[in-house]
Amino acid sequence: MEGEIPSSLSNCSNLKFLNLHGNKLKGKVPTELGSLMKLKLLQLGINNLVGGIPPSLGNLSSLTKFGVADNNLVGNIPDAIGQLNGLVFFTISFNKLSISGNQLNGTLSANIGLNLPNLQNFYVGGNEFSRSIPTSLCNATQLQRIDLVKNKFLESVPTNLGNLLNLSWLDLTLNQFDGVLPNSVSTLSNELIKLYFGNNEISGTIPGSLANLVNLIGLGLNENHFIGVIPTAFGKLIGTSSLPLVNINLSHNSFMGKLPFEAGNLKNINEMDISNNNLSNVSQNNLSGPIPKGLEKLFFFEKLNLSFNNFEGEVPIKGVFKNISALSLIGNTKLCGGMQKLQLTKCPVNAVFGSVYKGFIHLKERTIAVKVLNLHKKGASKSFMVECNALRNIQHRNLVKILTCCSSMDYNGNQFKALTMKTINELDPSSKTKCAIDVAFAIDYLHNHSVQPIIHCDLKPSVLLDNDTVAHYDMGDETSIEADTYSYRILLLEMFLGKRPTDDMFKDGLNVHNFAKTACLKSLFNCWSNPSTKRS
Repeated sequence: MEGEIPSSLSNCSNLKFLNLHGNKLKGKVPTELGSLMKLKLLQLGINNLVGGIPPSLGNLSSLTKFGVADNNLVGNIPDAIGQLNGLVFFTISFNKLSISGNQLNGTLSANIGLNLPNLQNFYVGGNEFSRSIPTSLCNATQLQRIDLVKNKFLESVPTNLGNLLNLSWLDLTLNQFDGVLPNSVSTLSNELIKLYFGNNEISGTIPGSLANLVNLIGLGLNENHFIGVIPTAFGKLIGTSSLPLVNINLSHNSFMGKLPFEAGNLKNINEMDISNNNLSNVSQNNLSGPIPKGLEKLFFFEKLNLSFNNFEGEVPIKGVFKNISALSLIGNTKLCGGMQKLQLTKCPVNAVFGSVYKGFIHLKERTIAVKVLNLHKKGASKSFMVECNALRNIQHRNLVKILTCCSSMDYNGNQFKALTMKTINELDPSSKTKCAIDVAFAIDYLHNHSVQPIIHCDLKPSVLLDNDTVAHYDMGDETSIEADTYSYRILLLEMFLGKRPTDDMFKDGLNVHNFAKTACLKSLFNCWSNPSTKRS
């Protein structure tokens, strides 16, 4: 529909609903529409209307819904609109209306909430309103949605917001509010699902009681001047089963301290942005230490930006860390491991008294493995001497070959021949069987045929494969033969059942042992009946 709104519509004296929303209408809103005394709905949004809102519309005493959003209206909101005390829906968003310079000074500016007590939806975003929010707005206790986005409102957020117990949506983004966030925000109804204060000048700390709004699905406090720590109670903001918390934005503030471990409780969150703060231990925050393991629980994360920090150590592999397209780790040079597609360096293998590193001797063009002992750990020096003496006296085709021992005031370590990085999980069933036999031969030699029995206890990280898929066994420290035998049993279960003792399925009394007893035959049948394993 194009053209102007005909003033002759005023002759339709019994008209109750006038919906001209979403057309190409132009010109001004006819003042004659103010004579339609039975009109309940007037919707003129998304057109090309110009001029101001006619004061005559204040005569529409039956009006409950009024919308003129997304036009080119200018001027002030007439005081007469305050007479529409039956109004429940009011939207004038994204026009050029202004009450700056105290041009609006009647009952609407001071008593809007008293004159419109039944108001449920109040949308005035995208205009040029200034001054403070009338405190009387919070007396319209039926309000469910308030949208004041992109205006020039000043001063503090009203302290009596707590009166709005039916509020489900509050958006004050892109204004000039200052002062602190009032504690009354925390007393809003549990019906509140969206709370946005972004792009203002609000300062101070975040009230920990804000976590009482447990049904929030969106929280935006970004681009303000908040300080202090992120409350650990934020871990309670999990939403509901049908409406979980999906977005939280705390970026561009001055938060300090660590990212609370409780953030891992936000299991259904899609996006969390805490970049550009002063957090000390997720982009450009100078965060240090390991990546919090609790973040693995965030299975529904669509984006996680941890770039340009000082994180170090192993990258988790569960939850959002499985999806490398949703993960940014750029600028963290000390990270290792993680999903293979991240192409990070492999993490050092942690032994009981030290770590194992990969090295290269250029003169001999030889790749080596270097086991460096942590001398700060109690018993490390003694362990080094015991290991050197044992290595001097043993030799077996299924034991990793030692090249030399190194000892100084600062470092103690052993140098071994480096083997390929193929893992047991990559093997077909027949190769796994061969590998298990090789390991058994190595364990038997160490337990029964060496000068002194040598025990390891944790076998799986010590089973290494060469290019011919021959299993080699890296030795460890003295404990007990029984413990070594138990570890070998666990290794066999993992190899042939395809389940780890820490698998998520093992709960409520189910573990790898009774799983093997009740489902071993079925699992083995599935394994050997797989077409790919039949060919092998």
